[in-house]
Amino acid sequence: MERHPRLTRPIHPLLRPDGSIQLGLDPGSALVATGVSAAECRWVTTLDGSRSEEQVLADAAQHGLTPERAGELVRAFAAQGVLDTEGVLEPLERRVVVVGAGSVPAHLVDVLREAGIGEVMRCVEDADPTSTDLAVITSTVPVPAGAGEPWRRARVPHLPVWCGPDHASVGPLVVPGEGPCLQCLELTRVHLDPAWPWIRAQISRPRVGPVVPVETHACVRSLVVGIAASVALDVLAHGPSASGWSLDACSPGPSFERRHWERHPACPRCASATSPAAGSQVQQSQWA
Repeated sequence: MERHPRLTRPIHPLLRPDGSIQLGLDPGSALVATGVSAAECRWVTTLDGSRSEEQVLADAAQHGLTPERAGELVRAFAAQGVLDTEGVLEPLERRVVVVGAGSVPAHLVDVLREAGIGEVMRCVEDADPTSTDLAVITSTVPVPAGAGEPWRRARVPHLPVWCGPDHASVGPLVVPGEGPCLQCLELTRVHLDPAWPWIRAQISRPRVGPVVPVETHACVRSLVVGIAASVALDVLAHGPSASGWSLDACSPGPSFERRHWERHPACPRCASATSPAAGSQVQQSQWA
């Protein structure tokens, strides 16, 4: 695959007193580059993925750089995560399906479109997984295993999202063949609370009747949509990396809890790749 260097995030070079160059302000991702001029940093910020690496190196002379120096900079900044050179599809070329009714999925669709995703489609229930890069399944209760089956069979990564009046949960991202599936989550909930099947039966929507709209408090809606969109954009830009992790957000506060889910040894879909101890390692003693 031809490599097209591009920035992984917008960066503005900032000059420090000692002559080094700071890239970004975020404590978690800001970098300080030494031995690099401001002009070279500005050149790096022009890399938008529209040109192949060969073209980038050939064009570097227009900025006063030799191809050799340009290659050094591309490799150095790629090693620090500033540049992506792997030719991952741009968000504009991606297709996302958001499943569900109500203001939460509607808002999520708007945010993903605003973020530049090429095609974002919303379906109340069933959707065609063909040519889909990611599905986001929204619900008013923990997303049932059956809701993920069409996506699992089509090997499409899918992100469960469910909301209560003052609580929302995003994830874990289900990557078919890697990490837990939605059935693993159900079996883990039963392990943590043997009464869960009775609870599930009472909260499950009948097969006939209207789809329950996914609604929540305005503050929680903003939180859950922001988190879900952030996960989706990361998956589309860098590939699945959050498999097994979920994040709960509660209001007022807000407060956040992160959990890790494992494949369950009794899951018929994942049993062949599950270790004997897996399935019971949820970090919180709750079934949500």
